[in-house]
Amino acid sequence: MVFIYFLLTMILYQFLLHYFDYFRYGFVIAVTTIDSIGSGQILPGRGFVNYPIKYKAIVFRPIKGEVIEAIVTQVNKVSFLM
Repeated sequence: MVFIYFLLTMILYQFLLHYFDYFRYGFVIAVTTIDSIGSGQILPGRGFVNYPIKYKAIVFRPIKGEVIEAIVTQVNKVSFLM
């Protein structure tokens, strides 16, 4: 049972980091804690399960026209890294 909880927690961390609604809240930098995972509800006719989750995350939400100071560490054809 502990292994399943650990596995679900790791999958949840990855999901939150990649599929978070960044247009509304910003980009997820890190998920700090997962406070609770509720019982799931199966969506009728779809086969998906929704779990209510409470968590805390560090997010970055850039504002249009905002100036961000950084040191450029690498430059390539399509991007630069800071």
